[in-house]
Amino acid sequence: MAQGQLSALVVLRPKDGRRLTGSEAITSETVDRYRPSPEGASRVAAYFRDAGFEVSELGGISFSITGPRSLFEKRFGERLEPRREGGVDSVRTEGGRLELPLDRLPPEVAGHVQAVTFTPPPDFGPGNP
Repeated sequence: MAQGQLSALVVLRPKDGRRLTGSEAITSETVDRYRPSPEGASRVAAYFRDAGFEVSELGGISFSITGPRSLFEKRFGERLEPRREGGVDSVRTEGGRLELPLDRLPPEVAGHVQAVTFTPPPDFGPGNP
């Protein structure tokens, strides 16, 4: 990741369009139930690529997007605050959330997205008991 670049994870909804609830573990035996539609994944990736983000390959139910802070702020309409947490650099919204709002995404894209989120800092290491 280049200097000044941020990276977030785009988690896609299952191909049947339902929302993930977190109540069931996604395992190698159940992953096919949660796999996004190829068309939906392609549409979402193309949207972020066209918006100027670097887009990784789909891995399971998600892919990452990388870009400058200003691009994230413009696309999602949310100020971001880089922080130092748990001995590592992290990013949160001005309100302290890891997830970005999806309301500025076009409906044909947002319908395939469960969440766009920054990685939480580890709960171990310097500054943590």
